Amino acid sequence: MLVPGATEGGRTVSMGNSSTAKVLGIGSVDLKFPSGRILLLKRVHHGPTLVRDMD
Repeated sequence: MLVPGATEGGRTVSMGNSSTAKVLGIGSVDLKFPSGRILLLKRVHHGPTLVRDMD
């Protein structure tokens, strides 16, 4: 989930199969680990139509 302060997207992401997806937001994401450590990822592009089956 993007943390508060995310900006609006207005961009697109191009994939290897030549398709594109809209970016709805750009922001930061906190990854919290069981050890208590937090990793902050900045300038993360949120494209909800980007999906990948993990099976």
